[in-house]
Amino acid sequence: MTTSKKYLDTLSICLLFLIAACLPAALHKLSDIILPITTALAVLLLILYISKISNNRREGIAFSILLSYYLVGFYLASIIPQISDIPHGAIRSSLALIKNIGACAALSIVTLSALRKGVKPNTWTLMFCVCVGIATLLPVQNNQVKLQYLANSFIPIALLITFISLKSQAPDLPSYSNTNIRPWAVLLLLSAPIGALISLVLIPPEYFLEQQSAKGYELISGYPRPWWTNIGDNLYLRFPGTSEDPILFGYITAAVSLALISEKKKALAILTILLTFISMSKGAIIWLIGSLILSVLSEKLKQKRLVYFASSSAIIALYLQGASNLKTSASVHLVGLLSPIQNALSSPGIESMLGHGIGSSGNILKSYLMGDLSHDDWLSGGAESGLGLVIYQSGLLGGITLALATFSAFKKLKSPLSKSAWAIYWINALMQENLVNLNYLICLFVVIYAAEQAYINSKLNLKRKTL
Repeated sequence: MTTSKKYLDTLSICLLFLIAACLPAALHKLSDIILPITTALAVLLLILYISKISNNRREGIAFSILLSYYLVGFYLASIIPQISDIPHGAIRSSLALIKNIGACAALSIVTLSALRKGVKPNTWTLMFCVCVGIATLLPVQNNQVKLQYLANSFIPIALLITFISLKSQAPDLPSYSNTNIRPWAVLLLLSAPIGALISLVLIPPEYFLEQQSAKGYELISGYPRPWWTNIGDNLYLRFPGTSEDPILFGYITAAVSLALISEKKKALAILTILLTFISMSKGAIIWLIGSLILSVLSEKLKQKRLVYFASSSAIIALYLQGASNLKTSASVHLVGLLSPIQNALSSPGIESMLGHGIGSSGNILKSYLMGDLSHDDWLSGGAESGLGLVIYQSGLLGGITLALATFSAFKKLKSPLSKSAWAIYWINALMQENLVNLNYLICLFVVIYAAEQAYINSKLNLKRKTL
């Protein structure tokens, strides 16, 4: 692809994005039926165009669907309810359903293809799936919450780990293809200020009040509680960007930054790194900076195992230090991690080993109960901790097999950057429930995909030069 062609493609995406972003406002006089259909067609055209200019059509379509959910879906969910009678929840649920089905179907196809070729799945991953299956059969208070956690957390985790394990064993499976993150970086940079304008200025406080009341929270100066972060003795408003959740926006920008760095697109990477910092998503910043430092150290030093172990220990110590300061939110995350473990160890039995059932705890349950859940019960269920949530819902066996399965997948990765990003991500998951959600797992997948392909390309180029 020539330089002029690349710039032309990038400019075309910018124009298409602006058209898609402005379309709902331009069509506000149309009926409620025509409006979402027309908007969906515009988004579809955007997806097809991006897939057309991607280096590989199949993977281009997959990337387009997943990332369009973040970048364009936000506008559909935030603008349409302001100009029509379609409720926000219906739009958001529809988008989430499409995203979940698309991501899980894509990974399932690869998994089935590998199994048909006789590739054996990882033992620890299989055992984790068995633990999840048993926990799914256990009765819980709300079956809708069970389905939410299965679709958003447990099934995507199992599929992602299985994909990485099988890919390393089956070289004749569809390979990692050349990626092109540049158009998405430009799209992200364009959408961030528009998204911030909508979130911080145009959306009325009543919109957030209804949403947060369902979780038992009150607004702080007109904005949701999770939009604020404690730094020292002060509260600071995070930058929401294209997401209703500034923490998710931080992970999106961090993922794009790491992917750009793997493709050696440094200028755009600097801009997306700045977006990560202004999002003030501490977990995303640790993931970004930790992955970069760890990958450099693992490349330079011979004792790679010692580097990964020491770096992981340092990050965990950093979290523990933050948790000791009651003025930060880290203390709540630590309680969410330790409470299920302590309860399981103090009262051993079938429930502690096999869990309380999928959907028996967590932030989604609290939202369904309209905040009618005590703070102690909420934290004892592993809320605010990815591993704590898994242990409470699928038992100590579920937590142990998940830890071993992620470590096994870590050993299958080749690129220092992908190995580092994988390790830091799951360390962060100890203290963040969000990271066992499909939205965040997709961010991890984008980084692994781009970094592994860049590593393969570098090795091939080096081999060609030596011939």
